[in-house]
Amino acid sequence: SIEDSRFLDLFAGSGAMGLEALSRGAKSAVFVENDKYAAQCIEENIKSLDVSKRVRLLRKDCLKAIKSLSESGDSFDFIYADPPYLETFKEGLLSEEVLRMIGSSALLKENGLFIIEEDRKAGLDRIERDTLARAQSGQHFDTVFPGSYAQPHLPQLPLPFLRQHVNRRDFAAP
Repeated sequence: SIEDSRFLDLFAGSGAMGLEALSRGAKSAVFVENDKYAAQCIEENIKSLDVSKRVRLLRKDCLKAIKSLSESGDSFDFIYADPPYLETFKEGLLSEEVLRMIGSSALLKENGLFIIEEDRKAGLDRIERDTLARAQSGQHFDTVFPGSYAQPHLPQLPLPFLRQHVNRRDFAAP
């Protein structure tokens, strides 16, 4: 249940996912966004919804944020990541590195849910099987592909009253 949970929104954009979690009873949300304009958008949405006491906004690189949150002992019931689709990182994809870092950290609580959104071409289902086999028992990982928002565990998007970040993606199924 989302009620009384801690929610981490990585590559938060407008903050819609974390704010939706708060509207459904999450205790707190942490937003990670490196883009200056998107972070301003999150701040405006937080202010307009009057939830500043329940949120924290980290304006930093997502991978650095994952590392610092993990080192500080933070943990979350829900982690949602929406990295730029098919963005390269070193010799692979940024989404693969996010999966590896979350899978090897204690950021996700036991019985927690990690959701990552990525293009089908990324092949994250392969990464989940191969890399996340050592994840703590009770953790659940899910890959969300464009056009698959109908899955029951996902909040409805977008919130009509939230200002949406200008770099919206095309969610049409391939």
